[in-house]
Amino acid sequence: MADEMDWRAGLGSLLNASEVDFTNQPLAIQIDGETLIPLRLALSGEWTEKRATWRDLTSRWASVTKGLNATQLVAMRHLFEHSAHAQLVKLSHLDATGLDLLEKCVTSGVTVYSDTTRTTVLCPTARGSQAVLVITPHEDGSVTVAARAENSVPGTHHEAADTADAGCQSLGTRLQVLRGRFVACTGIKAGVNEELHALAVAQARWEIPAAQANDFWANYAKHLGELGMLSPDSMNLVQEHAFGTPQLCGLLRLHEMNPQLVEIRWTVRRRSATDTVEVPLDPNTADSEIQKAMHSVGSLGGWNASEIQTFFTKKFPIFELDRIRELIATINASQRAEVDISPELQHIQIFSDGPALDLRIDQVISPGQVTSQSDEDAPDFAADFEELPEGEPRGWGLRYGLDLGLRLGHEDLDTKEFLAALGRVERWWQTPEGNWVDLYATKNQQLKRLIREFTDLGLNDFSGGADFSVGISNFGLVSALDALATTRHFSGDWEHAVNKLVDPPEVSTPALAQGTWRGYQEDGFRWMMARATAGLGGILADDMGLGKTMQMLAVIAGQKRQLIDNPATAAGAVFVVVPASLMGTWEEQTSRWFPDLHLYAQKTSVGKVAADWERVAHEVKQADLVLTTYTLARMDIDFWQTQSFSGLVFDEAQFVKNPSTATHKALVRLHAKWAFALTGTPIENTATDLWSIMSLTVPTVLPSLSVFTRRFAAEALSDRGEAAAELSDRVAPFLLRRTKDSVAQELPEKIEQIVSIDLEPAQRTWYAKYLTAARAQAADANSPRINILTALTRLRQLALSAKLIDPQAHEDGAKVTYLLQTLEGLRDDSNLNPRQRHQALVFSQFTSFLAILRERLDQAGIDYAYLDGTSRDRDRQVARFQNGEVDVFLISLKAGGFGLNLTQADYVFLTDPWWNPAAEAQAVDRAHRLGQKRFVNVYRLVATDTIEQRVLELQERKRDLIGAVLSGQENREVSAGITLDQLRSLLG
Repeated sequence: MADEMDWRAGLGSLLNASEVDFTNQPLAIQIDGETLIPLRLALSGEWTEKRATWRDLTSRWASVTKGLNATQLVAMRHLFEHSAHAQLVKLSHLDATGLDLLEKCVTSGVTVYSDTTRTTVLCPTARGSQAVLVITPHEDGSVTVAARAENSVPGTHHEAADTADAGCQSLGTRLQVLRGRFVACTGIKAGVNEELHALAVAQARWEIPAAQANDFWANYAKHLGELGMLSPDSMNLVQEHAFGTPQLCGLLRLHEMNPQLVEIRWTVRRRSATDTVEVPLDPNTADSEIQKAMHSVGSLGGWNASEIQTFFTKKFPIFELDRIRELIATINASQRAEVDISPELQHIQIFSDGPALDLRIDQVISPGQVTSQSDEDAPDFAADFEELPEGEPRGWGLRYGLDLGLRLGHEDLDTKEFLAALGRVERWWQTPEGNWVDLYATKNQQLKRLIREFTDLGLNDFSGGADFSVGISNFGLVSALDALATTRHFSGDWEHAVNKLVDPPEVSTPALAQGTWRGYQEDGFRWMMARATAGLGGILADDMGLGKTMQMLAVIAGQKRQLIDNPATAAGAVFVVVPASLMGTWEEQTSRWFPDLHLYAQKTSVGKVAADWERVAHEVKQADLVLTTYTLARMDIDFWQTQSFSGLVFDEAQFVKNPSTATHKALVRLHAKWAFALTGTPIENTATDLWSIMSLTVPTVLPSLSVFTRRFAAEALSDRGEAAAELSDRVAPFLLRRTKDSVAQELPEKIEQIVSIDLEPAQRTWYAKYLTAARAQAADANSPRINILTALTRLRQLALSAKLIDPQAHEDGAKVTYLLQTLEGLRDDSNLNPRQRHQALVFSQFTSFLAILRERLDQAGIDYAYLDGTSRDRDRQVARFQNGEVDVFLISLKAGGFGLNLTQADYVFLTDPWWNPAAEAQAVDRAHRLGQKRFVNVYRLVATDTIEQRVLELQERKRDLIGAVLSGQENREVSAGITLDQLRSLLG
């Protein structure tokens, strides 16, 4: 006797045989009159003649017959090939072989309808009978279902036929050709008939226990009858045991194997007069009533017909629980189904946003209380980031305990556990109370980035009595965290320290020996004094010519005043490191503005002799500020690091923009309470320039260089979004930048224009030749960067003069001709109107080009001053120009980039554009600065159809990055490095 699975599997296979597999679609033939018309299934499941003609079925194009049952397709093609006339197959065409082929179609599963009503099908008479299922109920409630072959099957769904011949006669005289070969049977699909007949031959039977009988009567018997598989007596039994319309029921529950998934376990419930049957839903059921119910429920969730089965088997992510609850409410309200929620899911909450954050900064922590970020109690992701060097770097000052309180709904979270979860890759995290939170939510991702910054800086302190320990130098980072907080509590000490940074207290500016302060200069003084008093520092990044040196001297004077008022605050001199060319400038401005300051200038090496160390140490103790050069500071760092300074000043700090240089490595060994960098271009090439300068001034603001490079430098310049904004926010409290346009409205206008110059014929020939060679070199993927740079340099030189490549060239170049004519014109104008005397600066990166200009100026009788990196009489040349001895000043771009005050000039010529716009801006600022009384005319000479035009385009792209990283009070500035691809692009 078969067991439960046997009867369900056996009868289920018969029901499933009636379903449509659109990847293996069956075929059919309809007899219309005498014509055999092929059919295929439409997407609706109905038979159609579209794309099913004999021509279609015999097409060589695979796309036409794709998805059709291969065996049936072959049988149909054989029938057509043998019996077709004029692309038609008719009954009159069927000879004995044709009838064999038609029977082959039927036995392969092709349904052959005997007429257009499609109520009866042809079955081979060789079978001698039609197979049916016979149901036999027993007194104990059990049921037997047996497959049986019957010689005739009368009933409303059969063509009356006592024999095969009689069956055919009833189809009309047109089917006489079928007599003896086929009999008209019920409208079951041919494939089902074949399977049912095979079961009858095998005398298959299924025994259904009484306990499972209701399942059979409710979910199988009726459907078998609808498909015409039951004997007439069995059909009557089905009516007697009728169950009502099926109802879908569901239970939302956790998935048994994966707690991050939920599922609805669906069942089908049927009721009769005396019983209720509920069985698991078979999503592939052929029961039309259940299918209708499934479509009705599925439509409420927006699923279309092709997705219905997927919906009833779908496993949903736990984070969709709220949406599923809403769907369940909609389903229950529609009364199309009844769905319950298991108790384990009723109280679970899904949070798509981050927890409420309570930020507290309370106690002051002494340095000894602070633990290292390598502590085992730190969040799990802490180990992914580098530790800071041992020791307390300058800028910490007092450290405060910072605690985070996290609350999700009514649940308080363990801070360490939640932050550790943020450091992992999973999107969803389950709280101890079973709720779920989306770790990828914007707020959580922002918190994650901030916590990583805390970790990068070694601020986590999970075993030291607080979650983190912070210094006032971390104000920018704490402010970003505060922006995410729901509630906050800051100690009075912290708020007082922050307020002094954000809104510097009113401090009287030291009096100038001559001249008066401008308002923005007084603001700059107070800004720096607040940070110096806090033991911090920063970067004063004002535009060239706005008086950075004077503001810094005021801070030193202010510190001396504090020392006089309170001798207990004595902390030593201020150590000022400058380029060698600016030693005289600092000495001159100190004596001019603050003659009471005692300046000691160390202009030679201290040496290694103990007596010399003692002598210089004595001078240092007596001084208010100690002045030396970058080179000497590096050479004598063993001595300077032994001295106690109150502050450090790095003028033209772009000199130490590379942290890998010996000079930078030496300067980080210096000790002082505070440190400031002065530079009009805080970034020249990459954002790493900023890190280098900050590491000398406020090293606790930014992480280690490797972390900074990974998380800020590269990302900030490639993605002008989150990373750039974060970097800007972190350094903003310690970087002050004012432009001339914003604070020095009294400056006259600066007029800039591009002058396009056509190359001379011979110069153009030279240029074309070198351009072809350069492009070939750039096209070679293996060509070294230095080779491409060399080729670009040659092209830039040719855009100036062919003599820079071949001194024997006959022409000086179009730019030389233009400059000589223009300078002679300015001289003539000056002679005609001495009160409107013009003076001009001419900048070039190539001293060889300046040499050509010098020769031509000598020939034209025009006096000039000259300055390049090798000049020893810098001050003398500047004085000649400023005093009016000469009207033209030839300057190499590198030598003229800083430390020059050339306000007598009202014309500036930039002869060869460079891809770093900051370098050109510095040159122009030699003339357009405080003290300038006239309009400044700036001319950029650009050779047409040359690399110089592409350099200008690159400059514009780099100017687009301005504002992406550095933020002062009003302005931002950034300049990216040049990539190899950008170099290649310059060649077109």
